[in-house]
Amino acid sequence: MTFIAGLWHIFSKHDIPGAGVTVGQTPYEVLISKLEYADDAGMFDEDTGTASVRLTAISNGSKEDARMEVSLEKTKGLHVHKREKVSKTTEAEIEALKLKYKCPDCPRTFPTLRGQKIHSARWCDGGKTVRSRKGSLADEAVQLSKRKALEEERSHVTVNDTEIENVQNFIYLGAKQQGDGDEMTDVKYWMEIAQAVFNSLYHLWKDKRLPMSMKIRLYIASVCSTFTHGCEAWTLSDTVLRKVNGFNSRCLHVITGESYKDTAAAPIVNLKLLIRRRRMRYLGHLLRMPPDRLVRRTLFAFVSGGRHYPEGSLFMDCHDEPLETIIQCAANRKVWNERVANLE
Repeated sequence: MTFIAGLWHIFSKHDIPGAGVTVGQTPYEVLISKLEYADDAGMFDEDTGTASVRLTAISNGSKEDARMEVSLEKTKGLHVHKREKVSKTTEAEIEALKLKYKCPDCPRTFPTLRGQKIHSARWCDGGKTVRSRKGSLADEAVQLSKRKALEEERSHVTVNDTEIENVQNFIYLGAKQQGDGDEMTDVKYWMEIAQAVFNSLYHLWKDKRLPMSMKIRLYIASVCSTFTHGCEAWTLSDTVLRKVNGFNSRCLHVITGESYKDTAAAPIVNLKLLIRRRRMRYLGHLLRMPPDRLVRRTLFAFVSGGRHYPEGSLFMDCHDEPLETIIQCAANRKVWNERVANLE
């Protein structure tokens, strides 16, 4: 608590009053200056010049007032912008990555052994046919490297003449934030972690001594809970829902032995529904907050006071109801919980 109080004092004394980024439109506009949690802080600014002045003042003030130092090595700059197009991936660019797994019958290389085996079993004809790599893991790796290079070309925040590294994405409080707003970034991040958890329990999924009910409870408690960390902040578009359903289907196929088609169409654990219910419970929590809370005000700015609910937002299951009606419903916990339970 002493550290947090000290950090708050430093910001209140040395930060620029009124600095930050304004989101939303009148009368729902909100000024977001910074987000603080324990010893982490995220600062928002319209340009790198203002950000440099603020961060330098905070860094110097921390040393003077509390003998605390901002770790410039851990501090990163993340530009928020629309997704930019980069050139198509060439085979030469993939070769330059020096990927680990090489096809024994042609020059192609792959980032995973599974990808190389699929290529060898299904497509490889000794290099006679040139197949597109678009959408493959190798293609994504090249595209990522190009986007990282673009970020480095942007202006940098400086602290006492020391440049802060620009990054394309950054993990803050467990969520992977991406500057171009890619809706899949955090979903894929947690999917990979959940997949690792699932793989570590593979011996239990195949153990015939364990009842299926126990395996399902274990799957929900260990894998699903890991995957859905921070799902309240996801944009739950059709693309994301298909990704979620595909992951769930693959896992249930291993656990139950049913076909992929069955586990996708009628899963014994409906992960999409679990996520939607969890998000609805969180929406009710937000709507019951006092009107001056920043997170509630930001939500109202995001939906323009109820005039527009973006696709995949927390309001996706409210069916364009007036915001005031939704708020009144959320105020009654019993009614709201029944509404959550009745989602299908």
